[in-house]
Amino acid sequence: EIISRNGALVELGCGNGRDSLFFAKNGIHVYAVDLSESAIEELNQNNKFANAKFIHSDFAKANNFITDVSVDTFYSRFTVHSVSKETASNTYKWVYEKLNISGLFLIEVRSIKDTLNGKGVAVGTNEYFTDHYRRFIEKNELVTELEDIGFYIDKVVESKGLAVHGYQDPVVIRIFARK
Repeated sequence: EIISRNGALVELGCGNGRDSLFFAKNGIHVYAVDLSESAIEELNQNNKFANAKFIHSDFAKANNFITDVSVDTFYSRFTVHSVSKETASNTYKWVYEKLNISGLFLIEVRSIKDTLNGKGVAVGTNEYFTDHYRRFIEKNELVTELEDIGFYIDKVVESKGLAVHGYQDPVVIRIFARK
């Protein structure tokens, strides 16, 4: 068990809430943020867990309401590659500031090694628009950026087989960073 049940877990970009609901079911206090008003509305209407709170907000601005919450874990699965590098960098910095000592920042993002990299309309370096925006991330750059902020990297994996969804098996980077 790597996720503490003492402080809260904040999920940055919860989508349909699948992961947040799993955490809540397992006794973890969850604050889940997403920009989709309809997804958050549905999650709040159907939420059976007193330890889960779903918040309609831009996850990159979640530092505005995560003020008096003791956060042991920030969880970002398939979110920081959906925003610009600058926005992601700002998010990493405020996550570090808000995170409890020895707290975890769990990240999963699409790698530059993913087969979708280069598909669609190029809008920047390793940035493409297909049906939505994606920024493909270089593993060593992300690790260095997190370390420069002050994180210790407990684990890094870059592989297929980590985020299989239907017929898709993207190459992703999974990072366990600790304050």
